[in-house]
Amino acid sequence: MRETLLLVVFPVAVGVPAAIGLARLIRTLLFGVGVSEPIAVGSAMLVLAAIAMLARYLPARRASLVDPMIALRYE
Repeated sequence: MRETLLLVVFPVAVGVPAAIGLARLIRTLLFGVGVSEPIAVGSAMLVLAAIAMLARYLPARRASLVDPMIALRYE
């Protein structure tokens, strides 16, 4: 889960300031939303982080239910 968190945090830390910095270019796409609307940016950031963590958690949980001896014998 730590690896997934790093894969989510780094792009967000780079992407959010870049999106705010390039807001002049995308201003026409943001209908009714301010350039640096904190609720919109925060909501998008939380949704993407939650989806990434869920995508990592489900296979990890399923793999943790397998008996290690059976997994080693299979290899």
